Amino acid sequence: MIRTRIAVMTLAMLSVAVIDACRHKAPEVTPTPVVTRDTSAEAAARAAAERRRADSIAAARAAEAQRRRADSIAAARAAADRDAAAMANVRNTLIAVVHFDLDQADLRSDATAALDAKIPILQANPTVTLGTYAHLFEQADHAVAAREALEASYEP
Repeated sequence: MIRTRIAVMTLAMLSVAVIDACRHKAPEVTPTPVVTRDTSAEAAARAAAERRRADSIAAARAAEAQRRRADSIAAARAAADRDAAAMANVRNTLIAVVHFDLDQADLRSDATAALDAKIPILQANPTVTLGTYAHLFEQADHAVAAREALEASYEP
């Protein structure tokens, strides 16, 4: 019985040792470094490839800078054109002639609209002045003279 016990205990210890040995990984073998020597042709080819890559990057950056410059110039020209159109519109609004009807002190609706369009421009630019001029046409002179003649000849 004691022998059986010793045999079982020995077998148990042996199986634990075997199982424990199977569980461990084998040590990794580190590769030994291999020294390669570049030939001058390989080094020259690698340097040429690196130069081509650098040249390609530089060309792409130059093209992008040129595109940005062209976009900036186009935007500045468009802004200048918009400003010139706006100034032409303001100038045309300010020089629009306002006419009165013959022998009338009231403005026509088109003349009122022309004056109303001038108000915001004049308010925004207080240094701008407008001149008012009046003149009579020859027909108006004759009409005034005829009316005065009629008034003078009519005596109640």
